[in-house]
Amino acid sequence: MIFKDTLMTSKDIKGIIILTTFAVVTALIFNHLSPNGIAFFGQWDKKNGVINANGKEHTVDNAIEILSPKIVRQMIRSHERTIIDVRSRYEYNQGHLPKALSFPLMEFDDNVPQMMATIKPHDPILLYCSSAECDSSHTFAEHLKLMGFVDVKVFSGGVAQWQDAGYEVEKNEG
Repeated sequence: MIFKDTLMTSKDIKGIIILTTFAVVTALIFNHLSPNGIAFFGQWDKKNGVINANGKEHTVDNAIEILSPKIVRQMIRSHERTIIDVRSRYEYNQGHLPKALSFPLMEFDDNVPQMMATIKPHDPILLYCSSAECDSSHTFAEHLKLMGFVDVKVFSGGVAQWQDAGYEVEKNEG
């Protein structure tokens, strides 16, 4: 008799299903309407560019990405683009792509005068950060585009992919 009182009836199960369905639908609607909602579809494959699982309003522009370190190496050798490392100065000093300039994203506003003296809005630019898990170079690209820069690309694999390809980095002492 004790077990008979604790067993769920079909009415209880139906109520649980209705309550769970209501909760899931409400959560999905709230997420959809929220400007900071979680994106349901992210970019998870490193071969396709920067990994992105951020909110709906924060996406990366995969169209500006360069996925091949070999192509980046050709750009560096031909001086085709100004190369900019957007990581911290400490990370830059530990190892950066050859001929790269250091303009950390975290110091963007402070560096605008020096950056504008170094590069012009019509200059072709290549940005990079640490790896495909880092979207700082995309954020930096957005800032540059708002300032009128027109030819901005991002090396999505960053320093990690560069080194994985067997290419050497330059280091700064101090």
